[in-house]
Amino acid sequence: MKVTFMMMKSVCPRIPIVHLGPGNIYLAERPCIVTTVLGSCISVTMFAIRLQLGIICHGLLPTCNESSCPTNCTAGARYVDCSVLQMLKALYRMGARRPEIKVKIFGGAEMLRPVNGSNDSINVGRQNIISACRAIERHGLNLSASDIGGNWGRKILFYTHTGDVFLRRIGNGPKTSCGPYLRRRSPGHENVAQGRDASW
Repeated sequence: MKVTFMMMKSVCPRIPIVHLGPGNIYLAERPCIVTTVLGSCISVTMFAIRLQLGIICHGLLPTCNESSCPTNCTAGARYVDCSVLQMLKALYRMGARRPEIKVKIFGGAEMLRPVNGSNDSINVGRQNIISACRAIERHGLNLSASDIGGNWGRKILFYTHTGDVFLRRIGNGPKTSCGPYLRRRSPGHENVAQGRDASW
Protein backbone atom coordinates (compact mmCIF):
# COMPACT_ATOMS: atom_id res chain seq x y z
CA MET A 1 0.00 0.00 0.00
CA LYS A 2 1.51 3.30 -1.11
CA VAL A 3 1.15 6.49 0.90
CA THR A 4 -1.11 8.98 -0.85
CA PHE A 5 -0.80 12.65 0.01
CA MET A 6 -4.14 14.33 -0.71
CA MET A 7 -3.61 17.99 -1.54
CA MET A 8 -6.05 20.92 -1.70
CA LYS A 9 -5.64 22.68 -5.04
CA SER A 10 -8.67 24.95 -5.24
CA VAL A 11 -9.29 28.20 -3.36
CA CYS A 12 -12.81 28.39 -1.89
CA PRO A 13 -14.65 31.39 -0.43
CA ARG A 14 -14.90 29.45 2.82
CA ILE A 15 -12.24 27.26 4.34
CA PRO A 16 -13.05 23.68 3.28
CA ILE A 17 -13.38 20.91 5.84
CA VAL A 18 -11.63 17.61 5.12
CA HIS A 19 -12.41 14.37 6.97
CA LEU A 20 -9.26 12.30 7.53
CA GLY A 21 -9.77 8.56 7.76
CA PRO A 22 -7.56 6.02 9.55
CA GLY A 23 -4.33 5.08 7.81
CA ASN A 24 -4.06 8.33 5.84
CA ILE A 25 -1.86 11.41 5.63
CA TYR A 26 -3.15 14.80 4.50
CA LEU A 27 -0.92 17.56 3.17
CA ALA A 28 -2.69 20.85 2.43
CA GLU A 29 -1.21 23.41 0.06
CA ARG A 30 -4.21 25.69 0.61
CA PRO A 31 -5.99 26.58 3.87
CA CYS A 32 -8.39 23.94 5.12
CA ILE A 33 -9.60 22.38 8.35
CA VAL A 34 -8.85 18.69 8.76
CA THR A 35 -11.03 16.78 11.20
CA THR A 36 -10.57 13.26 12.50
CA VAL A 37 -11.79 11.11 15.40
CA LEU A 38 -9.28 9.20 17.51
CA GLY A 39 -9.46 6.32 19.95
CA SER A 40 -6.27 4.30 20.41
CA CYS A 41 -4.99 5.76 17.12
CA ILE A 42 -2.55 8.67 17.00
CA SER A 43 -2.65 11.87 15.00
CA VAL A 44 0.57 13.81 14.56
CA THR A 45 0.30 17.34 13.17
CA MET A 46 3.21 19.27 11.72
CA PHE A 47 3.19 22.93 10.75
CA ALA A 48 5.99 24.67 8.83
CA ILE A 49 5.78 28.22 10.14
CA ARG A 50 7.55 30.06 7.30
CA LEU A 51 5.63 28.23 4.57
CA GLN A 52 2.33 28.20 6.51
CA LEU A 53 2.00 24.60 5.45
CA GLY A 54 0.32 21.89 7.51
CA ILE A 55 0.26 18.10 7.40
CA ILE A 56 -1.49 15.52 9.58
CA CYS A 57 -1.62 11.72 9.89
CA HIS A 58 -3.99 9.20 11.45
CA GLY A 59 -1.85 6.20 12.44
CA LEU A 60 -3.41 2.96 13.63
CA LEU A 61 -0.48 0.85 14.85
CA PRO A 62 2.87 1.73 16.41
CA THR A 63 5.67 0.18 14.39
CA CYS A 64 6.16 -1.01 10.84
CA ASN A 65 8.17 -4.21 10.45
CA GLU A 66 8.41 -4.25 6.67
CA SER A 67 11.87 -4.91 5.27
CA SER A 68 11.49 -1.92 2.93
CA CYS A 69 11.47 0.56 5.82
CA PRO A 70 12.61 3.27 6.06
CA THR A 71 13.70 3.87 2.47
CA ASN A 72 10.71 2.64 0.47
CA CYS A 73 7.95 1.60 2.82
CA THR A 74 4.90 0.06 1.16
CA ALA A 75 2.75 -0.14 4.31
CA GLY A 76 1.23 3.29 3.79
CA ALA A 77 0.31 5.49 6.73
CA ARG A 78 -1.08 2.73 8.94
CA TYR A 79 1.99 2.80 11.18
CA VAL A 80 2.86 5.75 13.40
CA ASP A 81 6.64 5.60 12.95
CA CYS A 82 6.39 5.43 9.16
CA SER A 83 3.81 8.22 9.11
CA VAL A 84 6.14 10.62 10.95
CA LEU A 85 8.94 9.89 8.47
CA GLN A 86 6.66 10.26 5.44
CA MET A 87 5.31 13.57 6.77
CA LEU A 88 8.80 14.95 7.28
CA LYS A 89 9.88 13.92 3.80
CA ALA A 90 6.82 15.64 2.34
CA LEU A 91 7.55 18.89 4.18
CA TYR A 92 11.23 18.79 3.20
CA ARG A 93 10.22 18.38 -0.44
CA MET A 94 8.10 21.53 -0.09
CA GLY A 95 11.11 23.45 1.21
CA ALA A 96 10.53 23.27 4.98
CA ARG A 97 13.43 23.25 7.44
CA ARG A 98 13.45 21.12 10.56
CA PRO A 99 13.83 23.96 13.14
CA GLU A 100 10.69 25.70 11.86
CA ILE A 101 8.40 22.66 12.13
CA LYS A 102 5.97 22.67 15.07
CA VAL A 103 4.78 19.19 16.07
CA LYS A 104 1.72 18.17 18.11
CA ILE A 105 0.30 14.74 18.92
CA PHE A 106 -3.13 13.51 19.96
CA GLY A 107 -4.88 10.24 20.79
CA GLY A 108 -3.46 6.99 22.09
CA ALA A 109 -6.37 6.25 24.41
CA GLU A 110 -6.81 2.97 26.27
CA MET A 111 -10.19 2.15 24.81
CA LEU A 112 -10.34 -1.44 26.12
CA ARG A 113 -9.36 -2.34 29.66
CA PRO A 114 -6.83 -5.18 30.10
CA VAL A 115 -8.55 -8.45 30.99
CA ASN A 116 -7.50 -11.59 32.84
CA GLY A 117 -4.56 -9.82 34.44
CA SER A 118 -2.94 -8.94 31.12
CA ASN A 119 -0.10 -6.45 31.16
CA ASP A 120 -1.02 -2.95 30.02
CA SER A 121 2.30 -2.78 28.13
CA ILE A 122 0.54 -4.50 25.24
CA ASN A 123 -2.10 -1.75 25.07
CA VAL A 124 -2.21 -0.40 21.51
CA GLY A 125 -2.86 3.20 22.55
CA ARG A 126 0.13 3.23 24.88
CA GLN A 127 2.38 1.67 22.24
CA ASN A 128 1.20 4.26 19.69
CA ILE A 129 2.14 7.05 22.10
CA ILE A 130 5.59 5.57 22.66
CA SER A 131 6.15 5.15 18.92
CA ALA A 132 5.09 8.73 18.14
CA CYS A 133 7.13 10.33 20.92
CA ARG A 134 10.26 8.38 20.07
CA ALA A 135 9.91 9.04 16.33
CA ILE A 136 9.65 12.77 17.07
CA GLU A 137 12.76 12.57 19.22
CA ARG A 138 14.65 10.41 16.73
CA HIS A 139 14.15 12.95 13.95
CA GLY A 140 15.27 15.86 16.14
CA LEU A 141 11.87 17.54 16.33
CA ASN A 142 10.47 19.57 19.21
CA LEU A 143 7.02 18.70 20.51
CA SER A 144 5.00 21.87 21.10
CA ALA A 145 1.70 20.40 22.35
CA SER A 146 -0.01 17.10 23.10
CA ASP A 147 -3.19 15.58 24.46
CA ILE A 148 -2.68 11.83 24.74
CA GLY A 149 -3.58 8.77 26.79
CA GLY A 150 -6.56 8.44 29.10
CA ASN A 151 -9.54 6.26 28.27
CA TRP A 152 -11.61 8.62 26.14
CA GLY A 153 -11.86 9.33 22.45
CA ARG A 154 -11.01 12.66 20.86
CA LYS A 155 -12.23 14.69 17.94
CA ILE A 156 -9.74 17.22 16.62
CA LEU A 157 -9.84 20.08 14.14
CA PHE A 158 -6.48 20.96 12.55
CA TYR A 159 -6.19 24.35 10.86
CA THR A 160 -3.54 23.67 8.26
CA HIS A 161 -2.71 27.33 7.57
CA THR A 162 -2.07 28.28 11.22
CA GLY A 163 -1.11 25.01 12.91
CA ASP A 164 -3.84 25.49 15.53
CA VAL A 165 -5.64 22.42 16.85
CA PHE A 166 -9.03 22.41 18.59
CA LEU A 167 -10.00 19.32 20.52
CA ARG A 168 -13.15 17.83 22.01
CA ARG A 169 -12.88 14.86 24.36
CA ILE A 170 -15.37 12.01 24.18
CA GLY A 171 -15.61 10.28 27.56
CA ASN A 172 -13.67 10.63 30.81
CA GLY A 173 -10.30 9.76 32.28
CA PRO A 174 -6.84 11.20 33.03
CA LYS A 175 -4.58 12.24 30.17
CA THR A 176 -0.80 11.92 30.12
CA SER A 177 2.11 13.57 28.30
CA CYS A 178 5.12 12.49 26.31
CA GLY A 179 7.41 13.08 29.28
CA PRO A 180 7.69 9.43 30.37
CA TYR A 181 8.59 8.37 26.82
CA LEU A 182 11.19 11.01 25.95
CA ARG A 183 14.83 11.14 26.96
CA ARG A 184 14.71 14.94 26.67
CA ARG A 185 11.89 17.41 27.28
CA SER A 186 10.88 20.01 24.70
CA PRO A 187 10.67 23.63 25.92
CA GLY A 188 7.62 25.81 25.44
CA HIS A 189 4.99 23.09 25.57
CA GLU A 190 1.66 24.67 24.63
CA ASN A 191 -1.85 24.04 25.80
CA VAL A 192 -4.34 22.78 23.25
CA ALA A 193 -7.61 24.67 22.85
CA GLN A 194 -10.56 22.51 23.86
CA GLY A 195 -13.80 23.04 22.01
CA ARG A 196 -16.99 23.34 24.02
CA ASP A 197 -19.35 23.30 21.04
CA ALA A 198 -20.86 19.83 20.79
CA SER A 199 -21.88 20.56 17.17
CA TRP A 200 -18.44 19.56 15.94
